[in-house]
Amino acid sequence: MRRVTAGRKAACLAACLWLVPCRAETLTDGRAGDWWMLALSLVLLLAVLHEQGLLKRWGQALQLARERTVSAGLQKAMLPVADPGPPLAPELFEDPEPRPAPPVFKPAAPAQALKRAASVFEHCGEGMFVADAQWRIQEVNTALCALTGCVREELLGRAPELLSAALRDEVMRLGKWSGEIIERHKSGSLIPLWATVVRVPAATPEAEPEYVAVLADISRIKKSEAALKHQALHDPLTGLPNLALLRDRIERQITVAQREHTCVAVLYVDLDSFRDINDSAGHAAGDEVLKIAAARFQDVVRASDSVARVGSDEFVVVLCGLVDEESAMRLGERLIEAMQAPIQIGEARFNIGASIGLALFPADGITVDDLLRNADAAMCRAKVQARCTVQAYRPELTRAVQQRVELTHAMRQALEEGQFYLHYQPQVRLSDGRLIGAEALLRWQHPTRGNISPVEFIPLAESSGLIVPLGRWVLHEACLQATRWLGAPGQPQIVAVNVSARQMLQPDFVQMVEATLAATGCPPQALELEVTESMFLDDAEKAIHLLTQLTSRGVRVAIDDFGTGYSSLSYLKRMPVQTLKIDRSFVRDLPGDGNVAAIARTVIALARTLRLDVLAEGVETEAQATWLRDEGCDWAQGYFYGKAQAPELFAL
Repeated sequence: MRRVTAGRKAACLAACLWLVPCRAETLTDGRAGDWWMLALSLVLLLAVLHEQGLLKRWGQALQLARERTVSAGLQKAMLPVADPGPPLAPELFEDPEPRPAPPVFKPAAPAQALKRAASVFEHCGEGMFVADAQWRIQEVNTALCALTGCVREELLGRAPELLSAALRDEVMRLGKWSGEIIERHKSGSLIPLWATVVRVPAATPEAEPEYVAVLADISRIKKSEAALKHQALHDPLTGLPNLALLRDRIERQITVAQREHTCVAVLYVDLDSFRDINDSAGHAAGDEVLKIAAARFQDVVRASDSVARVGSDEFVVVLCGLVDEESAMRLGERLIEAMQAPIQIGEARFNIGASIGLALFPADGITVDDLLRNADAAMCRAKVQARCTVQAYRPELTRAVQQRVELTHAMRQALEEGQFYLHYQPQVRLSDGRLIGAEALLRWQHPTRGNISPVEFIPLAESSGLIVPLGRWVLHEACLQATRWLGAPGQPQIVAVNVSARQMLQPDFVQMVEATLAATGCPPQALELEVTESMFLDDAEKAIHLLTQLTSRGVRVAIDDFGTGYSSLSYLKRMPVQTLKIDRSFVRDLPGDGNVAAIARTVIALARTLRLDVLAEGVETEAQATWLRDEGCDWAQGYFYGKAQAPELFAL
């Protein structure tokens, strides 16, 4: 800021002090002295402002404000909303400090730039070379010598062998090329490189173009890609090919077999009792067993064959070449023999078997899916019929599977569309022939196939899980019918309903029964649930507790088909049941077969001892009914008393 004299500062200060207290009437009363003092003060103030440079800047600010006002007025006349514009620059009201001028960039001298370029070329981490118009190498850097294992003199003057003639032509035509190439190290090893080759135009018309190449070692990237690919195509536990790689190999073998008119054999291997190892010794021991099994399988097959792991305890072996069913069966037997030796894991020894299914191309399938599916079907038959065997695929296996799938779908649809219905078979008291109850029997009327036997669809409902919703529907309908019959003369007062073990093991089964009884108005004593002995196999204590809950609510419980399954007298005496049902297999040959008669007589005596009622199923003749009555059997049901029939037609 400029300096001003002390006198001028004092005059300016005096003028300001005089102006501040001055009132309007003082300036307008016409006294000449006051006007003279005012004029003198204004002159001194303007002189000081001019010397300080503020007067000029204030004038510029006023001019800029006036221009913006005019512009804003025009915009307001043309647009719905006026732009007020940016605020006034603060530097118009301040005395800025002088700023230094920006430095002027001076390019390096040609010699210095050339030296810097040579240093970058030499110290670059990627291999580089410069070639002339005839592709003779004129210069290389240290990194390229390290990549090739050659010294500088061995590379100069030679054509780069890593660039093919076709690649050079493309560079000359397009001016640039980038891609992956393979360079052979002096030691003989192959090095994957990413190359970028550029044509450098000639600097003068008389000169020729040159070529510059940059080569980057991508060995680490390739190793990472190979590791990821191996993980994607191999089982991490055993190192064997997984299902994706197996499918590709089978596809390739099918192509070769079609061309050479040979066969491809697919053996589907399942380890028997492997689940018991996981449950008893833990998954770590199970993993070790799988590794040993994989190694044993690999020791049996040829180098040209493939072994893959496709499931938890499932393997697939693929044979190719001159193979037929007999040779493939022999190999399957050797695979089974390889698993007969015990497997030692720590201090534990495990005996693991293998069940194998075989499918051949082209006899048993012409696609990968066909071969795997049919070999799997044959393996399932081996596990069911005789474990530790090899079973060849037969077309009826596929038809059976297709029928099960179709029937399962139809059964699900039948449940939604109301195709199921109940018939009732009478149960009578043998002492006087009086009707006491009826057993609800499920029937299925298919719209196209007609009546489907319960023997056909009940096991399928069990395995598919449809027995749970189906059983809930049966219980509801039976309770409704029991309510309609309740108190009616000549009608059954107890309705028996078959309940599967899978139904009863549902966590809400007891609550479901209570809710059904409440919804239908059926009293608990009018309902009898028939259970089989199989429900006591897995957890007898839980089953006894469940039955106790039912009987405590007034529901009757009967053991169906007694003597054909798991008959444990130690549990029978604790079971809260009211009735034992003698299976029809013990009634069919009565009274002529002495062995059958002895069994039936024993069951009746046992029930008497435990104070249980006895009901015989399948009574078809008067002789059978007479023998059972004489031996003390309480109740009976069968064709002799009446077939199962609709509730509206029900009669003894």
